[in-house]
Amino acid sequence: MWAYDVGNGCNTDFGCGWGNKELQSYRAANAFLEGGQLVLEAVSEYPVLADGSSFSSGRVHSIAPATVLYGLVEAKITIGSGVGPWGSFFLLPEENVYGDWPGSGEIDVVQMVSTGVPALIALLKY
Repeated sequence: MWAYDVGNGCNTDFGCGWGNKELQSYRAANAFLEGGQLVLEAVSEYPVLADGSSFSSGRVHSIAPATVLYGLVEAKITIGSGVGPWGSFFLLPEENVYGDWPGSGEIDVVQMVSTGVPALIALLKY
């Protein structure tokens, strides 16, 4: 169903910070099933990780993506509180016609940005 993304992105085409200056490092141990639900857990790391990251989290991507023309895509998402979490649920195109992300766009179904004053965002990027 999904595969783990691990590390800080430096070994990917996106570059360090996964293309958008993320400060955490992703670990497979931070993504797990609990009660039949996927949990992506953020952790403050002390001492810091070997790559210098002070935070770790879980990150996954679909390995059997679904293509939907019409219909319903549903998710139940709980996003942590406090300063720092930036939870999101987004859809990517089936083919990267205009180049790799973000060149071919995305639909941000929801983003929850916690900077002390929570903000809920939904965007269409093209």
